[in-house]
Amino acid sequence: MGTAPESVHQPIVQRNDYVLDLQTAGYGLAPGESRRLAGWMSAMSLRYGDRVAIDDGAAGATGRDEIAAEAGRYGLILADRAPVTAGQIAPGTVRVVVTRMAAKVPGCPDNSR
Repeated sequence: MGTAPESVHQPIVQRNDYVLDLQTAGYGLAPGESRRLAGWMSAMSLRYGDRVAIDDGAAGATGRDEIAAEAGRYGLILADRAPVTAGQIAPGTVRVVVTRMAAKVPGCPDNSR
């Protein structure tokens, strides 16, 4: 029994994490931070396939409802866990993480045969 031939064109998968740290106040985002979040998400052009997560260190999910509502405007729900990102989360802040993956196959389609 032989093995299947390996494809000439190998897929390349790329993953990027984008972060935004927001100030919190009480149980929500600090004044003006919702607008900042909305602008950032708009500039990111959130779309199907993106993952949005919250990393709040050990403090508890402050501002979760506001962040979930903004992600919902793009048809996205919050992921259960945030990926590990560089840098510490300062007290009184919450980190929003957008994970975007893209796959491409160089040289494809190949109609030379």
